Amino acid sequence: MLVICASDSRGGAGLQAALAQAALVECECRTVLTALTVQSHEGVEHAEAVSCSLVRQQFESALKDGLPNVVLIGWLPPDPAMIGLIRELLTELCSRTEVQIVWDPVLKPTLGHLPALHTELMSLLPLVSVMTPSLCEARALCSVVNDDHQANATLNADSAARQLQKMGASTVVITGGDIAGDEHEKDGTESDALTCHQDAGCWITDRVYSRLDEGIPETGVLTEFVMHQRRVSASAHGTGSHFSAAVAAYLSVGERLYDALLKGAAATREALLNASGCERFDYGNAQARALPEDGNEWPIVTNMVSSIVSDQTSQSIGRRSHEQPAFAPYEPGLYALTDSVEHAKILIRQGIDTLQWRVKDSRPDYREQTLEVLNRCREAGVAFWLNDDWRLALDIYPDGVHLGQEDLLDADIRALRTSGVGLGISTHTDWEIARARFFKPSYIAFGPVFPPLSKKLKYPPLGIDRLTAWSKRYKAWPRTCIGGIVPDNVAAVAATGVGSFALVTCIAGGPADEPRIGETLRTLRSALDASQSGVDKIN
Repeated sequence: MLVICASDSRGGAGLQAALAQAALVECECRTVLTALTVQSHEGVEHAEAVSCSLVRQQFESALKDGLPNVVLIGWLPPDPAMIGLIRELLTELCSRTEVQIVWDPVLKPTLGHLPALHTELMSLLPLVSVMTPSLCEARALCSVVNDDHQANATLNADSAARQLQKMGASTVVITGGDIAGDEHEKDGTESDALTCHQDAGCWITDRVYSRLDEGIPETGVLTEFVMHQRRVSASAHGTGSHFSAAVAAYLSVGERLYDALLKGAAATREALLNASGCERFDYGNAQARALPEDGNEWPIVTNMVSSIVSDQTSQSIGRRSHEQPAFAPYEPGLYALTDSVEHAKILIRQGIDTLQWRVKDSRPDYREQTLEVLNRCREAGVAFWLNDDWRLALDIYPDGVHLGQEDLLDADIRALRTSGVGLGISTHTDWEIARARFFKPSYIAFGPVFPPLSKKLKYPPLGIDRLTAWSKRYKAWPRTCIGGIVPDNVAAVAATGVGSFALVTCIAGGPADEPRIGETLRTLRSALDASQSGVDKIN
């Protein structure tokens, strides 16, 4: 990535934060320095902008060894000529290559006295892929094009973010949520994400406003959402810089947009937890460190709730996400999917652990067939899970219902939990797992592991390495996986520790295929049992 920002002689923000996050992600980082600052715990003592000619030379030299995937913009001096030059350089770069631009519009650094608000700043917005202002910064930017300062002073996060989108930004992240922004604006400091001196058990929310993008299927689920994390009873200089730098670094190594935002939020919390100095931001510096292996320490994702809420309501939204009752955990084991009654009979006879009834067409005898397969599963001691149809699940009470990400938008989760019906959720990305965790499901399904044989992909295959990482990171939840799992690769899948396989095409067939289906299931069972007993030796 290419970083355009000022240095921070104190070492917690700006260029120093960007270099630290890039190093953690193993991302090559080139730099264009816009200013030198002299800072201490007492504040900014001096700032000196470099010349426009030197900015141009740095930029052109940085591109000689190759074009960047991502450009990160940090604090810019309030110099119309420099801002115009940067816009010119970035416009030309965008004409040469596909590049994502992340902008952290630092207007009021925590150590204060680095003015940067200028009307010329707004000309950067049409180039910006992701911007990460606090609420007070978003309001200030909106005031540049709106002379009603009193109205801008009371803009909520929703209104401010959507105004910035109308002016060109693709994705706007209001860091720390609207409440934190209001609190910090009163004393004239930047809203440092994740700080809370009153209640270490309260929650911080980063509000994300994106646009529908056919190339990013996650946006078809939610274009706007909230990332919740527990606040930390400490504060540090530079958390905003670490967030934008981490997002840019993850994007530069190929992470998906929503995953990069999620990991950026997690990285910011780690930087704060690792801060030097004491608990006051006047002394401590945020310090980058690796993301936690335990998925419980990562943010959770929820649907957007209007930012016109009280502090107590905002905190309770986050609190409920962890304190709501969980669905009964369930280990699916050897998990077969079918839409055929005759095929279901074969699978039951051959000793599967769980059967998912997955019927996508609107057949007239759907309910009767569903009840028939449900009863056969119960007679045989096989768990019966219904795909998608949560309304029918509330009527016939299967062991559980399996939902995709889109299904979660309208499903009555509370009714399912109250009824005792289990919940399984499909996930394809870290962001979708963070969203699934909010519901505390019975199990989480990862996929596709390999290119599936039964349908066209929206998401790239996970592969064994990512499945292994997820199995370790999210081990607090029962897990299964799906997508292209066959006897030839099942040993490698079992060795990841995922604990369950969901199967479709490799066990397909009719009565004449039952011997082959039985042999396939025995091979898969052997691999699953070996991994669970700890005797599997696959490297």
